[in-house]
Amino acid sequence: MYQVVDTITFRNTWTHRYPEFAGRGEGVLAILEPSQISEPPEVEGQAMTVHKPDGAVSRLVAGGSEAHHSVVCIFFGGVSAEDVPRGSQLEW
Repeated sequence: MYQVVDTITFRNTWTHRYPEFAGRGEGVLAILEPSQISEPPEVEGQAMTVHKPDGAVSRLVAGGSEAHHSVVCIFFGGVSAEDVPRGSQLEW
């Protein structure tokens, strides 16, 4: 399992200022703990289990992964930060 240390919410209103995000659509980019993972996994289209800090468990489909400055992130389309809050654990 991998710890979510932060999230970034992507909204369609960003696309005029950041056109590189237009293809991604709305959703959440979950930033993973760098000490746990260093390379983006091949997870596009794969179902993941989200273990939230409050004990709730859900399943979401990953829209892809990427690395920025050696920080690995997983994108989930069509969800909000409440679906993948900070402190969650991702399992795939």
